[in-house]
Amino acid sequence: MLPQYDTSTPHVAVDSVFLRLLPALGHTVHVIRPAPGVRGLEAADGPSGRVFTFPYEPSGVRHTYIARLRRRRRFVGDALKALSAEPIDAVIVRNDFVDAGTASRFAVARRIPFAFQYTSPEPEFLIKGPRNRVEMSRGYFVARGLFDRTMRHRTCRRADAVLAISARMRRYLIDRDGLSGDRIFVLPMGIGSNPEPTEAQVDAARRAIGGTWRHTLVYSGVIDALRQPEFMLDVLARVRTQGVDAGLVVLTRQQDARRRAFEAAAAARGLPVRILGPLHHEEVSAYVRCGDLLLCPVPDRIEFAMMSPTKSLEALGVGVPVVGSVEVDEHRRILEEGGGGLAVPFHVEAFAGAVVALVGDPDRRRRMGDAGRQFVRRFRTYPRLARYLESVLMALVDRRPPGAIPHDPDDLPWDNATD
Repeated sequence: MLPQYDTSTPHVAVDSVFLRLLPALGHTVHVIRPAPGVRGLEAADGPSGRVFTFPYEPSGVRHTYIARLRRRRRFVGDALKALSAEPIDAVIVRNDFVDAGTASRFAVARRIPFAFQYTSPEPEFLIKGPRNRVEMSRGYFVARGLFDRTMRHRTCRRADAVLAISARMRRYLIDRDGLSGDRIFVLPMGIGSNPEPTEAQVDAARRAIGGTWRHTLVYSGVIDALRQPEFMLDVLARVRTQGVDAGLVVLTRQQDARRRAFEAAAAARGLPVRILGPLHHEEVSAYVRCGDLLLCPVPDRIEFAMMSPTKSLEALGVGVPVVGSVEVDEHRRILEEGGGGLAVPFHVEAFAGAVVALVGDPDRRRRMGDAGRQFVRRFRTYPRLARYLESVLMALVDRRPPGAIPHDPDDLPWDNATD
């Protein structure tokens, strides 16, 4: 079962691992999730079990926070009651602390293991805010962050296993929250094992982009103040002043004021930028494949340092090199050890220098693309990660000691984890 945090679109990891791959391994998976356009609790048959959906409610205004939590708790509780007669071996919650409390009580009553998957240090984002420092003028958000951090500590201590998004996050939970490392496992993001996009799909994507520049830089993801998106415009401007005819393609699911503001800022500076989306996650690889490089700039924040850079993995999976921030531990690992690109400081000159060096050396880009593809297809495919998750859950179900399996899927023998 997978109660998951609010999202208006399906998450690629949820759809790949929980709705497709675990059932393919012979497991029955019941899912509880918010969904747009749903008026109450609805149930339907899923790939192997039941899928319960309840109304998706955006964050909204502050004074409605408690009311939203109560409604969500009621929906999740009703779904669990509907599953009371089902044989269930373990319960998993993804990110949400309110759902975690409801589900952990359910697990205790059923005498089954409870696992908590934690993918983003949201409390730290709330506490520090966009300026990356505590400001008492943001008292509501600071209080929310402190409360959520307390709830995280309580939830993770209660869980039989915690699934952290990266090795850095695992270490942070051990050092900051004082958790036992025996119960914390790394479950990073990955890529699908689907074939790469066809030449026809790439050609169609290239026509949709329609740029007339010589070199294409791609960014895929959110346009958010925390990520300082204007940084990419500064990098593009610096690259062009060095005589490189380059344009930027931004792939995002957003259709909001932040997207329009970014587009207007690019136009005001006379920079060649195309913003496309929303795209289904299965379409993204064809557009990424049109690029010479993928940019993944991430500011120097402890929260970002713990991330698992999904978009970088997607680019490497189709042979496109990445220029990413060295401040992200996973960038340092997958780009330096895997050889799929360059990890550089979050600084305009560093990013621009890396871009200029690589676009001027197609043979080096090709070697990096091949190395990056081999790395992620060996270590970071969702089929491999699904098997690792299965091994963690089955160890809990069989009451084996936590040290019975590695705490990081990268430490698994290759022979036991091939696709």
